[in-house]
Amino acid sequence: MKKKKKLMVALGIFIMALFIPLSVYAAPKYAPLKKMPRTSVSMSGVVTEKGYDFITPTYDIPIKMTATSSNPKVAAVKVSNIYDPYMKKYYSGYEVIRKGYGKTTINVKVVLAGKQYKNSCKYTFNKYANPFSSLKIGNANYTKNMKSPALELTKSKLRGKLSFKLKKGYKITNATCLYGSYDTAPGMQYKKIKNNAKLPSNTKSITLYLQNTKTKATFAVQIMEKGFFYELE
Repeated sequence: MKKKKKLMVALGIFIMALFIPLSVYAAPKYAPLKKMPRTSVSMSGVVTEKGYDFITPTYDIPIKMTATSSNPKVAAVKVSNIYDPYMKKYYSGYEVIRKGYGKTTINVKVVLAGKQYKNSCKYTFNKYANPFSSLKIGNANYTKNMKSPALELTKSKLRGKLSFKLKKGYKITNATCLYGSYDTAPGMQYKKIKNNAKLPSNTKSITLYLQNTKTKATFAVQIMEKGFFYELE
């Protein structure tokens, strides 16, 4: 009887050993690189709020990503394999860091549940060029100032009507402004704005998102009052 019980216990442990690895390393429901972009064209040297270029879905098991740039003189790539202790989830992501102008291919590999996934994205970095044939805010004309994508005003304020005209080959995709005060409620707020419309009172910065219709490069330019922070790619 004791031998029979021992045999049953041993058999139960053996069966559990078979099923536990299968449940832990089961094939993921969502392929990690399925939604990774295949192409990216940008106007380099312009305002950016970029973090990761791509992040995988989250998983219950560890995921490991590696990535390389085919042309390190144009761009480098930084990979992060992350465990979130609050969600108790794993995920990976990569950020492309421009080093020059031209083209490169970012080749990405992911190992998840013992299976390898591969994908790639072609990046093109073009130099910035002033897209405006006319740019006015209130009575001030800033057309010639936009040789740089980020303009910090030295004296004047962002007041009055925003009015602009684009050169041929460019289109506006979005426009926002940041207005308000850090010292009074409700604090700083973002608002979508339109061409030839009056800016909200106490506007601190304007960001215009554009696209070069020929190269398909997307980029943004920013105009801000003195002392406001901006980041360039």
